[in-house]
Parts: sequence; C-alpha cells; structure tokens
Amino acid sequence: MKPTTIHSIGTNSRRHFVKQGLQAGQVGLASVSLLTACSNGTGEDNAGRHITDQLLQLSKTPSLNPTEIQQIVTLLTAFNTMYRPHESREDTILFPAFRKLVSRHEYDSLGEEFENNEHKHFGQDGFESMVAKVADIEKQLGIYDLNQFTPA
Repeated sequence: MKPTTIHSIGTNSRRHFVKQGLQAGQVGLASVSLLTACSNGTGEDNAGRHITDQLLQLSKTPSLNPTEIQQIVTLLTAFNTMYRPHESREDTILFPAFRKLVSRHEYDSLGEEFENNEHKHFGQDGFESMVAKVADIEKQLGIYDLNQFTPA
C-alpha cells in the first residue's frame, strides 16, 4: 500500500463531504471556509508527500548510517511541525463544527463509508494490521515505549 493511497483516502473523503453537503444544502459558504481552514491546500499536501517520499527512499537502505538517521529525525520533526497545528485545528474547530452541520444519521453514514474505504484499501483487518505495523516500526526505531518521552 502506497502512502499516497492513505493520503488520497482522507483528501477524497473531505472533498466528498463538502460536495455532498453543498448538494444537500446543508453546508453554507461559511462552513466550506471552516472546512478548508484546516488545510492550506496543495502546499501542505505536497510538503507531506515530499517528506513521505524522502522517508520511503531512506527506508530502502538496509543499514542506516548516522547521517541518514539524522535525516530521518529532521524529516519527522518537519512533518510534526507542519502537522500539529493542522491536527489541533481539526480537533478544536473543524470536527466540532462538522458535528453541528450534519445529522446523526449522516455522520454515521459517513463513518460507514470511511470504514468501507478502509477495508477496500487495506483489507478486512486493515486498521488493526496498520497499527501492528506501526508498532513494529516504533520498536525498531526505539520509540515504542512512550514512558521514555514522559518527563519525570
């Protein structure tokens, strides 16, 4: 599974929601502005893809030297720096407003659609499989135990 596929699922789902909401007359222009406020559009998307491409290239190296390890640290730091404000805005502005814009039934239907996309792209146990893969990678990188990052 290519990371661009994961990204496109989220991007296409956002576009689908806005399109469906506009067609149903439930999402006004102010709401569309709110929804798009969580992304600076293709700039952020392209930066994320660029970082992902570089990480994938480095991951093909069977044994990383100290310079390559530092490149990975720099890339992951850049991604976190870019993504944290985006995620925060989604959690505090977008998602609460989104819940007010759609009915409970529409919200549940969208959840079902996301789950169907997940199964289509990642298999029946897609989420669980991806969580296990991420845990394995974190263990290999020595970052699995979150206690090591918790201040004493």
